[in-house]
Amino acid sequence: MNLISRSLPEGHIIKTMILEHGFILAMLDELEDLAQKIINAEPAIDEKCLAQINTLSVNIIAADPHNQREEDILFTSLEEKGITGPPMLLRLEHETMRQMKYKLAEMTSAPVQDWINTANKVTSLIYGMCTTFRQHMHKENNVLYSIALEIITDASQWTDMKKMCDRIGYCSFFPEPGWETTHHSVSI
Repeated sequence: MNLISRSLPEGHIIKTMILEHGFILAMLDELEDLAQKIINAEPAIDEKCLAQINTLSVNIIAADPHNQREEDILFTSLEEKGITGPPMLLRLEHETMRQMKYKLAEMTSAPVQDWINTANKVTSLIYGMCTTFRQHMHKENNVLYSIALEIITDASQWTDMKKMCDRIGYCSFFPEPGWETTHHSVSI
């Protein structure tokens, strides 16, 4: 867990976002492991791996509420305070990431005719997607969230933002309270 989230109270929106990043990062690791397997696999193994990749891509799509909370609440709050560049860039990255994860789900849900071509396209997309997602989350965890905590100093604004986040909802893998003390394998 990173230092920012350790200093925040349970339920703070930044802490939740960082924890959700941890879950997403763990799924990215699994995707890369599966991509490595299908590079040299037989078609029967490919089929099983593709099904697992599809499941992971659908789980990553389930992070859409995370992005919506960032875009509609956190980014907007920063823009209202005059911080416009980082939110604009990160919104654009969210769109790229959305396209990638939906493309991966689509590619791995249809019956495969050409195993080699499919394996090459899927592994290429996975590696590009994992790199893009990791770089994006690094910017948020290590830059944007620090800026937000420095710029938004009114506790009542954070409380209001939390209520708005609650209305949008959370990822299907929303971390339960105390998760960070029982799951040490995910590095945030």
